[in-house]
Amino acid sequence: MKKYIKICFVALLALSACNDGYLEKKPVTAQSEAGFKNYKNFVTYSWRFYDCFTSNLYVQTWSEQGIGGKAFSENNGDVMAGYLTFAIDDNTDTGIRMQQLTVPTVRNGGGWDFSYIRTVNIMLRNIDGSEMTDEEKAHWRSVCYFFFCYNYAELISRFGDVTWVDHVLKDDGSDDQIIYGPRTPRKVVADSILARLQYAEKNIRKDGEGAGTNTINRACVQALMSRFCLFEGTWRKYHGLGDETKYLEECARVSEALMNTYPTVDNNYDGLVANLNLGARPGTILYKQFSSNLELGNQFGRYERSTSTPFAMHRFTTDLYLVKSNGLPVTNAANAGRPDLDMYDEFHDRDPRLLMTVAPPYSQDFRYANFADQLKPEFTIQTPRLYNTGANYDRPGLDKLEFVKWLEATLPNLTKRLPAWQFQGTAMIWSIPNFPGTPAQQFRSRTGYICWRHYNLLDVPTPVASNPQGVMNSGKPIFFIEEVLLNAAEAAYELGKFDQAYADKTINKLRRRTTVNMPDMIVANINASTDPSNPNDKVTPGRDTSVDPVLWEIRRERIVELMGLGYGWADVRRWKKGPWYMNRPILGVKIDKQYYKNLDANGNLTTVTPAVFNNLPLVNKNFTPATGTSGYVRRFDDPSVAGKGWDDAYYLFPLPKYDLNINSELTQNPGWEKY
Repeated sequence: MKKYIKICFVALLALSACNDGYLEKKPVTAQSEAGFKNYKNFVTYSWRFYDCFTSNLYVQTWSEQGIGGKAFSENNGDVMAGYLTFAIDDNTDTGIRMQQLTVPTVRNGGGWDFSYIRTVNIMLRNIDGSEMTDEEKAHWRSVCYFFFCYNYAELISRFGDVTWVDHVLKDDGSDDQIIYGPRTPRKVVADSILARLQYAEKNIRKDGEGAGTNTINRACVQALMSRFCLFEGTWRKYHGLGDETKYLEECARVSEALMNTYPTVDNNYDGLVANLNLGARPGTILYKQFSSNLELGNQFGRYERSTSTPFAMHRFTTDLYLVKSNGLPVTNAANAGRPDLDMYDEFHDRDPRLLMTVAPPYSQDFRYANFADQLKPEFTIQTPRLYNTGANYDRPGLDKLEFVKWLEATLPNLTKRLPAWQFQGTAMIWSIPNFPGTPAQQFRSRTGYICWRHYNLLDVPTPVASNPQGVMNSGKPIFFIEEVLLNAAEAAYELGKFDQAYADKTINKLRRRTTVNMPDMIVANINASTDPSNPNDKVTPGRDTSVDPVLWEIRRERIVELMGLGYGWADVRRWKKGPWYMNRPILGVKIDKQYYKNLDANGNLTTVTPAVFNNLPLVNKNFTPATGTSGYVRRFDDPSVAGKGWDDAYYLFPLPKYDLNINSELTQNPGWEKY
């Protein structure tokens, strides 16, 4: 029985990227290794390594496999962190907040998977015997180390202690101590990852397979080191493991090197995720290119513009965005007089990154003719006119097109424009906020906040004319200088080196982009009153008082800059701040029902309030029921009230039952026994 289990385990580890090798008579491993001779052989074999950037085994990559059965991806980490919520689920809270998690039963469950490691190890063991020069061997060993470490960094992020497999396992009994042994301590694995990355940084070719080839090169290694070392250093600090300084120092060192290599940050914040030539964008280190012509189109923007709109923001997260005119939090005393009647007031004079992440409010009285008009200076009005009979907003004195005009002025390349349309260009969204039950069933959200980070018009009219599935060609970043600047700022703070000069070359460099144009962070002005704590306000509680005011502002900048890219789950866990972000009520936009009125068939304002607005449950900021017509849209209670919410077990993932059953030396991660 043991022999059978061992063979099964080794067979599992032998799995590699999908190919047609099973059609050959020789085993895949034997056939592949017989071909390892010259440089080109290694290039060809390495192509399969890049699959990791689109694998559902990674939280922060561009997989289209969702969590909880949700078919989307890049926002998943931000949903799991509590920054975002599901847009169109029914009124039942789900997922992590309600402890609806189980221990996987199947082999490889939850990412406890070593098949990719074996794929890399096969190439590693064939390098020395090849015909390559010593320099070429060192380069390809470095490429292997990059991918090996990319995988292992995710494994220890998820599981902590993890089996260390640094060679191709054999089934002759010589590797039983690995196959059936206990996990290697996290700190030992992390130190080994760092050592391999340090080797790769010194020995990989500066330009990879050539300048402009979008392949793994020295900068990619440094970018992975920057990300991994910040994660591991802060994890060790806040989880009490100790010995974090060397990681934080390495993060600072490689981040500085990358800041010198990529001194320019692109002015267009939206262009990071809406760009048909991401490789030409300043600060792009590595990216995934898509092409619908090759049936490799991405569906990120398509999902955001459909009836399956996946993710929404909520009021706690929108309140993290600073006020633009003074660069201060909405909780600051200087902003006490800000009006807050509705979403128009909320979004007015705010960090522009909010408007490029969440669709800002507007209301159209009549329908435009077609989606493709968005490429023209002006829309054509539908003839005969069709009026907004279900979601018209008519607050006296309000410019309902304020943000429509702002987008046209700020993003002249038309990556985003309002009114929004369904991905096939057949349905116009009359108004934002757009709740389920209003005339437009696409691009809707129960909170009123609709994520449109990946919405863009660069593929128009392709989605209308010849691409009914709405897949898009925009590239997606894997490593980019904006993340590195944030890593550098946080590492510098943790090392006691964050001052005004460092703020200027990191955070303020991001704020000074023309599409953002936020006031500088002035470090000397940040104190406890910058974002005062208000425990009685369940929506905008202000700063977590256990976090230093300067560090709080550095973290705020990271959340805002990287929103919609999935970094939240890793960040909240390494900061050990699960309860702060997860255990709170979820509220949507503030509305006043009295200003929602139907238009009749002739465009005249009626006195009828659409039923969907009358039926919305409204509450105050303390979550008590609102009286009258004004309040915040109520979504979900604080889960801890129901005895649910954050469980410290969630800082690590559970090992699958299958693997625990075949290896008695493996133990479950703490707290998962009850699940």
